[in-house]
Amino acid sequence: MVDTLPNPLGFVHKILNRFGPRRAGSPAERQAQEWLAAYLSDIPGVNVKLQEFRAPLRAKFASSRLIWPLFWLSLGLAFFGNSPFAAFSLAFPTAVAFFLHFVSYRHILDFLYRRHSSLNVFASLEPLEPPCQTIILSGHMDSTPEFIWWYLLGQFSASWMVLSGALLILWPLHLLILLLGQISFSGPHLLFSGILYSLAAAGGVPFVFIHGRRVVPGAQDNLSGVACALAVFEGMARNGPLRRSRLVLASFGAEETGLRGSHYFVRQALHYFPEGQIINLNLDGILLKDHLNFITAEPSIWVRHHKELIQRVRASFEKVGIQTGTGPLLIGATDGASFARAGYPSLTLVGLPLDRLHPTYHTRRDTLEQLDEQCLHTVCQGLLQAIRDLDDNPF
Repeated sequence: MVDTLPNPLGFVHKILNRFGPRRAGSPAERQAQEWLAAYLSDIPGVNVKLQEFRAPLRAKFASSRLIWPLFWLSLGLAFFGNSPFAAFSLAFPTAVAFFLHFVSYRHILDFLYRRHSSLNVFASLEPLEPPCQTIILSGHMDSTPEFIWWYLLGQFSASWMVLSGALLILWPLHLLILLLGQISFSGPHLLFSGILYSLAAAGGVPFVFIHGRRVVPGAQDNLSGVACALAVFEGMARNGPLRRSRLVLASFGAEETGLRGSHYFVRQALHYFPEGQIINLNLDGILLKDHLNFITAEPSIWVRHHKELIQRVRASFEKVGIQTGTGPLLIGATDGASFARAGYPSLTLVGLPLDRLHPTYHTRRDTLEQLDEQCLHTVCQGLLQAIRDLDDNPF
């Protein structure tokens, strides 16, 4: 039984004071990960590893500077050049590239961009008996350059970008219908299409210039998740291991650039943990106690999280009086998706509303002062119960 836990808010405070914002691939991200590794190495019985990897960390967002001008050119060919076939020939590969590379994290344009280094840290605690499963608590250390339009315009900007992206993807279908039906751009159709795609074209501006100059502190996204995972892991390590389950803490790098760290980690996971099932409990954005939600699916990258695992962990939270909700993540992706893609039971817990953009999300408002210490402790207590229950009744 773990009676006391380290203070997760104190961890967030230490990281922000020592290292500040931690853009993927930056010295600050590396130094924060190395500090965490050193901290974990002082816990008796814990095995710590640093996992360096290289990836095109700028490729996801830099691709907008290629994709959207091609979309604008296609619109020009259709509306001003009266060349729907030429417009379609350009629009189709552009839509495919946007959908696969930007929306669904398939990274098909990575070959165009330079690779940079980032770092994962993970620590493991062996059980008393031979392990029948590995439970991985995870979060990500990096924070993002500010989404400047989300800071300035909030929900309106996010909704506008989603609509514009959807129209970019549908644009070649629109052109194909016109070509097959031998329909011309004229009359009411020209007026309606012109207005609609003018809005879509203008919506490309926030994509191309999405990042402001500053990197956000990243207190909730995602020092809060790492802090809760660390508090639970350290508390259990200092009070003795589990009986049948290996417990792992993983702090990933470069999540904000396309789940780079977790993707690399998952590819190596069976090398490190070959025995039994691997289970991932991912934490991201632990901010609001009244909006603790288990993400059931991440539709933009075509994954669903493990229904039984979510049910079991929610039941554990309810045992200690914590109410949670469920729902899909409508924008973006989490490190839990890397595990789900590989076929491992996974879930992601957030402390944010799933139906709207929170003002702290990817903006300069994501500071230490926004965090709720009670919310962090509440999540830690729920995780402790869930881990005990999973150890008593393995997957």
